[in-house]
Amino acid sequence: MFQLLWPYRAIILSVCMLGLTLSGCGGGGDAQELSEGEVLRVSCDAGETIGDALYQAQANDTIVIGGMCQEPVVVTKDGITLDGGGSAVIDGTNGSFAVVLVKGRQNVTIKGLTLQNGLIGLYMDGGAAVELESITAQNNLRASNRSNGNDGSGVVVSGGSTARFRGGRISGNQGRAGLTVTSGSTVVATGLTVENNALQGIGVYRNMALAGKASVCTSTPRPAAVRRMSDRGGTCVA
Repeated sequence: MFQLLWPYRAIILSVCMLGLTLSGCGGGGDAQELSEGEVLRVSCDAGETIGDALYQAQANDTIVIGGMCQEPVVVTKDGITLDGGGSAVIDGTNGSFAVVLVKGRQNVTIKGLTLQNGLIGLYMDGGAAVELESITAQNNLRASNRSNGNDGSGVVVSGGSTARFRGGRISGNQGRAGLTVTSGSTVVATGLTVENNALQGIGVYRNMALAGKASVCTSTPRPAAVRRMSDRGGTCVA
């Protein structure tokens, strides 16, 4: 079982049961004590799972992840932080549609994690809003799906979603693009590196916005293209 740290809610609920009037108890206060949430710690190497932690988590909680995690992760709650500490890996075991899926969730933060070996490393859809800090999406692949024209990517931002990258690397992905942005979505990137992906570094489709500073590299002879924004050749473009 994963470890629960700083159990703010449990402490406040116990005090409320004694009938004391405190912020967060019935009858008064603005419950500011709850705003920071709880910290849940998961050791995948010890057999614990992110899925179990997400089931227990509530808004504003942080899940601190350690080890190699072999499971698809679906974020179904707002305000969740997944923190890999710069070393944890979530591995899609070569079969998951998305290693991490965030659909329609708001105020989600993913940081310090490597997402690998899925069909797509990270998939955002349905108006999701996600902060991405120093993540790595690598070695993801989805074979071409002729029914809808979609290929895999390291990261897909779709369906009017918003992704904000601070640092990070998208590399070695073999599908449509390292980073695919589509369907009215927005990406803001600072210090993001996109390199050594099989086709485009960044694929831009269907009325979206891309801003910020990123380096885009490719190991193939195809143009290091930001599709429908530029068609610049060479090894890397900034």
